[in-house]
Amino acid sequence: DLGFKTITIDATQSRIWSSARQLATAIQKEQIDIMHSHGARQDFLALLARLRTNCKLLSTPHGWAARSGLNERIHHFINKLALVFFDSVAPLSTSVEDALRWTPIPTKRLQRIPNGVDLQEVDSVEPAAELLPGEDLSGRFVIGCVGRLSHGKGLSVLLHALARLSTRNWLCLLVGEG
Repeated sequence: DLGFKTITIDATQSRIWSSARQLATAIQKEQIDIMHSHGARQDFLALLARLRTNCKLLSTPHGWAARSGLNERIHHFINKLALVFFDSVAPLSTSVEDALRWTPIPTKRLQRIPNGVDLQEVDSVEPAAELLPGEDLSGRFVIGCVGRLSHGKGLSVLLHALARLSTRNWLCLLVGEG
């Protein structure tokens, strides 16, 4: 709708090599100079595609769950090592930046960009009362969380804390996928 050219590539696990070839072809055809990836799977796909191109790679890595199983920790370790081959790595938080300090990523290629919210975008959103017809919010404490609903985000901590409150004069809204 905004006029951006979009290329769809099937990047399912069984098609990773084919996806990398398609991505490399698109990079060459569209003369793309910089590729940005955001997440472990996307990082690997970007690295594979770069084998056939000379574009620069930028990654904005996700956080890695502290409480994860052995397989997931191995996956996180491999992802961190893969970032060594990127031209620039831009974590959004100090915790993700700290998790990368032990890797051989040169300091000059590691630049934290503080995560932020466009407040104009937030201000333009309709008030919650209008989004919840029939819900009386007057005097209630409203808690909201918008994001990926996964174990690693720690939403269970929030829910357990809310369950322990003596008062029920609150409303918790969770919005996302997962």
